[in-house]
Amino acid sequence: MKQLALGLILLTLLLTACSSNQRLNPQSQPLSKPNHSSMYFYMAGNLQFLDGYYDNAWALYQRALNHDKSSAQIKKEMLMSAMYHHLQQPTADVDKIKGLVEANKSFIRSDEELLDAAYSFYSTLKDTLSQRQILEEMLKLHPSARAHVLSFIFNYSTRGKPDSSLLRPALDYIQNDAKQLQYLGSMFEAVDPIFSLKAAQRLYEIEPNEANVTNFARLYLTTRSTETDYDFFDRLSYPDDKQLMHYILDASLAFESWDFLNRAALKILDTDDNQLIYCATAGALVARNTDFFTKLEASFTPDASRESGYISSLIIANSFLSKSAKDLTPLLDSISNSTDMENIIRFYTLAYASDLPEELVPWDSVCSELINLLTQSLPQSPKREYLIAAAAAITDLSAEAEARYNQAKEQLIKRFMQQELYDKDDLAWLLQQYYYSDRKEERIPILRTAIREFPDSAVWYNDLGYTLLITDGDLDEAGELIFKALSMEPQNNFYLDSIAWYFYLKKDYQQALSYIEPVMEMEDMPAEIAYHIGLIHMRLGDFDTATHYMKYASERSDEDPEHADKAKRSLEIWGN
Repeated sequence: MKQLALGLILLTLLLTACSSNQRLNPQSQPLSKPNHSSMYFYMAGNLQFLDGYYDNAWALYQRALNHDKSSAQIKKEMLMSAMYHHLQQPTADVDKIKGLVEANKSFIRSDEELLDAAYSFYSTLKDTLSQRQILEEMLKLHPSARAHVLSFIFNYSTRGKPDSSLLRPALDYIQNDAKQLQYLGSMFEAVDPIFSLKAAQRLYEIEPNEANVTNFARLYLTTRSTETDYDFFDRLSYPDDKQLMHYILDASLAFESWDFLNRAALKILDTDDNQLIYCATAGALVARNTDFFTKLEASFTPDASRESGYISSLIIANSFLSKSAKDLTPLLDSISNSTDMENIIRFYTLAYASDLPEELVPWDSVCSELINLLTQSLPQSPKREYLIAAAAAITDLSAEAEARYNQAKEQLIKRFMQQELYDKDDLAWLLQQYYYSDRKEERIPILRTAIREFPDSAVWYNDLGYTLLITDGDLDEAGELIFKALSMEPQNNFYLDSIAWYFYLKKDYQQALSYIEPVMEMEDMPAEIAYHIGLIHMRLGDFDTATHYMKYASERSDEDPEHADKAKRSLEIWGN
């Protein structure tokens, strides 16, 4: 399997290698051009060649060469078309083309493109001796990245094992060609990860975009094998290299390179940058790096950033792990969303899971101990109750435990809202809970708050508008809200359905139809939308379409029993 994957990578690189590789010895003389008498056949041959009719091109170039036997350009194109003809139709004119190539070996060796075509020609013939000779000529007379890649492929195919030393010179010829560095780096990764890392580093230096820095960080973490490999990171300078430092640290979290994170921890702590410190703190937690936490707690000041919340959660989790008697109230007070609260539990359990395979961790005793610590260390509050409920729900999968968790989370979010602390994910969770528990009226003030705090969220304009429609609210306000959502996402099928339903309730059925028509081909259509389509078409007298969509809605009782039941009643009224 590994060899097959490598073969695919090699083939990709071979087919896409650029023709602009730099040469050490450029051609000394340009090829002589066709004369007037041969120009007609030459141009006709060019057209056939460009259209892929290489046999026709070959014949036309031969005729052009009869008119101008001294033209090296015509001779080159004639040989190229002959070899391409063979590559296109391997069984056609084999002996004739082989004789032509053999007779012009000395001419072919003077041109890089001809040598490349000759190599492919001999490859199809499985003539390894001639392939080897061609490669030697390419490397000697026209050295390039492609020549070294072909040399590597040939050696691999004949000896059965990769020799990465044959690939290394290709990096010198590619230099700053970003596309070729990317392809070559992919090949290196399969046979020589260290050189793949070098290619990735050069690619990042040329084009420091997110994709390239992510790839470099990934390779840096996965190819590191000795302590000296840390030296590269140690040479990075903050803030100039902040982006690269962050991606390497982020990759180290993804690959659980805790040793690397701990080695980098103190350097990162000196930056006072919470975006970087968060990564180092996670590593310190897993490694139980008490020195790091002592220095961090002495210097850390919480702020409004997401990373600050992570760091607070990590410090609190570490305090529970170390059974510290430190007063955690200031840190807990700095946390303003349920995600960071629950992260305390996640980070606490992460430390245990990193010590043992997850299936061997005694989760019942771990969670029981944590609940005791929470009960003893924290004063009673919505935060404490939420942490206890979240810890209990890890091992208790009963419906009762889930209900306690949901209730505790709802009370926690409401407490944040009373303190005018609004988190987008918290509001979304609360709105979803109210939706599924059919608390439509209670959703309205929360939706107004969500729109006020996060005015760029189209979904909440539509949600509030549609909620007003189905709770006998102000139709005009509902229409304005839904149109606002549509101005942000004009192709959204759910928003189009909402505005269609608005016009239906306004008894403007033609307008309703104009908005619902684009939705009618929607895949996995919800029963509620199908029900709306059915009613709109019924009002317009299109009973066939109305019946079709009502039947569809009536069959969706598992996903939406309310609208499936409404659809069934409509069909009964219509006599279906």
